[in-house]
Amino acid sequence: MSPAGTAACLLAGATTFVTVPLVLEWTDRLDNHLRTGLEERMIAFGQETGHLTDWLRTWRVTTLAALIVPSLFGMIPVGIFLAFVINRSFPGWLWGRVKRHQKLLESQIPAATRQLAGQLRAGTSMPEAIEEVGMRLPDPLRWHFQKVRQRMAQGAEIRLALEDMRGSLKMESMSLLVTVLKVALERGGPLAEVLERITRSLQELERVRRKREADTAAGKMMITVLGCFPVGFLLMMSMFNKDIGKTVFLTTPGQVLLLVTALITYFSLAWAARIIAGPDK
Repeated sequence: MSPAGTAACLLAGATTFVTVPLVLEWTDRLDNHLRTGLEERMIAFGQETGHLTDWLRTWRVTTLAALIVPSLFGMIPVGIFLAFVINRSFPGWLWGRVKRHQKLLESQIPAATRQLAGQLRAGTSMPEAIEEVGMRLPDPLRWHFQKVRQRMAQGAEIRLALEDMRGSLKMESMSLLVTVLKVALERGGPLAEVLERITRSLQELERVRRKREADTAAGKMMITVLGCFPVGFLLMMSMFNKDIGKTVFLTTPGQVLLLVTALITYFSLAWAARIIAGPDK
């Protein structure tokens, strides 16, 4: 390699070594609000957060690469659209992981309520029942009951430990369960019978939720098919006539047309997905 080439490589390496940490620091500040919200919910649900920073940095690097790489081949509108889609979809994917974890927790609460009722019917005290149920439950709900047990072992009152669990999860079913337990601890009463009635109510709510998800599954599948249709149509047309593909991808008017079509498709699908999700989303 010539001295000029060696000097250019060294300069490029030094520039990369200096600029990459600065870019990563800038992206960390840019994503601070999103990271804070995700960390708060993930910690409350007992999820690991150590990989969150790496995911957010990968998201920013991928967005930048999606913008730059097509632009190097003269496909600037395509790069803009890819960067836009990645920038919009990745936070939704992260929040989707948190929501799936929340749904799993909600589906386990009726079983926890039923086991608590069984333990109390057997004559077990409330702290012992919570400890026993915390050992039998599957993850991730077991982690929260074990946290309650640890708080009680450290000397905290059972009411405060239960209140902390309700405050961290912020779910209606858990709020109902904790409220009933606190009232029973303060005033007494046939707690086992009350828990059994709550169990039936929670099971019915879970059944309704699953039925609603099954009813909307067909709509979600239709959205996926409609999203794939423009891509499939373009590929089919390119197979029959190669000039169409060259015109769309290699000319500026074709790329602009492709960008406009992609944006219309994206916002249409996002609108349809919001309609199917319902007003509570």
